[in-house]
Amino acid sequence: MSNDLSLLHCNIRSLYKNIDKLEEIVIPCSKPPDNIALSETRIKETSIIAPLPGYNFINENSQMQAGDVGAYIKNNLKYLQQRDFQFNVCRCEDIWFELLGKRQKIIIGIVYRHPQYNIDEFSQSLSEAITKIVKIAMRIMY
Repeated sequence: MSNDLSLLHCNIRSLYKNIDKLEEIVIPCSKPPDNIALSETRIKETSIIAPLPGYNFINENSQMQAGDVGAYIKNNLKYLQQRDFQFNVCRCEDIWFELLGKRQKIIIGIVYRHPQYNIDEFSQSLSEAITKIVKIAMRIMY
């Protein structure tokens, strides 16, 4: 993993309806993003994942009509999905993965809070996830 890392986030509001628009943004780039974070992918478990050349795709499905989060991760990056950090609460989807470099590890989280989800409960869940990440990072460093 080089020292520079690029990330694009998009609230795509249905990956299948808007995959062409995402490709129009990403493919012409002289240096396409290393990771593409997506919210509101609206992918159901029975759906076929829309491929994006040069990327692997991971996602978390929603129990609700809207929502879902996902990520396209460049094929040349090694990563490990981290389920330990997930909130596991209703009205919120999140996915976490760790990019595995030779000397460093980077944890990326993609979080979608449904508008009905209480902001105080959401803040508490996010704080707990960040605390877990910091504790794990401290163990790795020392």
